[in-house]
Amino acid sequence: PVTIDEALRARRQRLDKRSRAILERAAVIGEVFWDEAVLALTRGSEGAQEKKEPAQIWPDDSETMTLEATLKRLEEAEFVVPLEGSEFSRVREYAFRHAGLRDQIYADIAPKSLELNHRLAAQWFDAKEPALRAQFLEQIADHWERAGDRKRAAVVLIEAAGLAKARSVNQKAIKLYERGLLSLSDDDRLLRMEALHDLGSVYELTGDLESAMERLTDMLRDSWVLVERGKAGAALNKLGRIHRSRGDYPAARAYLQRGLQLFRAADDIRGVASSLDDLGNLYWLLGHYQRALDHSAEALEIRRSVSDRRGESIALLNIGHIEMARGFLSEADACYREALDIARSLGDRDAECKALNSIGSVLHTHGSMQEAIDLWRSALTIAEEVGDRRLESFLLNNLGE
Repeated sequence: PVTIDEALRARRQRLDKRSRAILERAAVIGEVFWDEAVLALTRGSEGAQEKKEPAQIWPDDSETMTLEATLKRLEEAEFVVPLEGSEFSRVREYAFRHAGLRDQIYADIAPKSLELNHRLAAQWFDAKEPALRAQFLEQIADHWERAGDRKRAAVVLIEAAGLAKARSVNQKAIKLYERGLLSLSDDDRLLRMEALHDLGSVYELTGDLESAMERLTDMLRDSWVLVERGKAGAALNKLGRIHRSRGDYPAARAYLQRGLQLFRAADDIRGVASSLDDLGNLYWLLGHYQRALDHSAEALEIRRSVSDRRGESIALLNIGHIEMARGFLSEADACYREALDIARSLGDRDAECKALNSIGSVLHTHGSMQEAIDLWRSALTIAEEVGDRRLESFLLNNLGE
């Protein structure tokens, strides 16, 4: 052998058949692997077709001990190295010792064997308890993809994107949603609608309104095909909010009113409340305060009737804005503070940030400058944490003023 790669390949060829098979299964799992995962791939590859009596299927732990002995020999031969600790209890973690060794082994595995082993690896990770499994969602998706099951890969990627979105890791969420959508076929419209809805929300949050509108329009097309009025209403509402935020009030009203009609047709009471809230907010911006109050008060009544605490905080914020515009500062402050209490009880950082911003505005109007500045700074920290670029700009503007 002239190169390191050739030397490693020559050394592998001198190993016994079982050791080579163990290295191949480890390579399927990844640069880092676990002995129990290798055992699952071994059993799935070698013992799945054997017909045994129940008492003979798992009579002892001899296979585990054989695997441990093989991994010990591979460690002594400097192919693998054990790692300290492991994410999985009672499972040993290993890594390939030499850079490029895992890739070399993986490249030599037959395609049919790869597909089977990736399918087994995905299921081994999938079987773990939810909190532990959540740490490996991208790895699970990669195994399903390499096993040729693109739909299962997409489902897991969208799940991982949802977790990233919940943690406000917005750019990662966007990448995962986009990857998941690429793996879905044209007939997976229902699953795609959910992903497009959430992806549109993240794009809007980060200030990429063009991408948000593009994805929400895709969602609207899928809802039209499936005659899903409630989903169409959700897409129209979000499109209306984007037009409202851009100052295109006629377009915003058209989208929001059509969304309200579809929610009513679908008997989606929460959707109706959401549309009323959005229309109330629009009329407030237009200076039509009584119409705004009528819509937001009806939304609040609906939210309370269905125990929608998060929606209740949104309605209270909108009513606070209207009261503030009408000059009723005490009433506005009471609405904002009630919304703040609800947001904090739910751990809703976005709503908490908006409530703090609004209370700060009341204090600023009263002339309590330092208190307003303190609240706006607290709100700015939260806006930065959740990645709400639009709210950051409002808060910075308030602080500058």
